[in-house]
Amino acid sequence: VRIQAGDVGIIEHDGLGTIVKRVSQDHGDGTFSVSGDNPESTDSAAIGRVTRDAVVAEARWCVSPNGLKRIR
Repeated sequence: VRIQAGDVGIIEHDGLGTIVKRVSQDHGDGTFSVSGDNPESTDSAAIGRVTRDAVVAEARWCVSPNGLKRIR
C-alpha cells in the first residue's frame, strides 16, 4: 500500500487488531507515526510506530451520522 503523511490507513496492529489511523509522520525507515482524528484517540505515543507492512489499505471514505464524505 502506498501511503504518506496525511493519509488515513487501515492498520493490522498486533495488540489492537484492525485500527484506522491518520499517518502523521513517515520516518523514512519503513515506519510511521500515527494519530487519530479524535482528540481522545490513541496515537503512536501509546502504541509505538507502525511498520509499512502493517498498513493494509488506505481509507478513502468516512461514514458518519452526518453522511458519507471523501477523506482528503
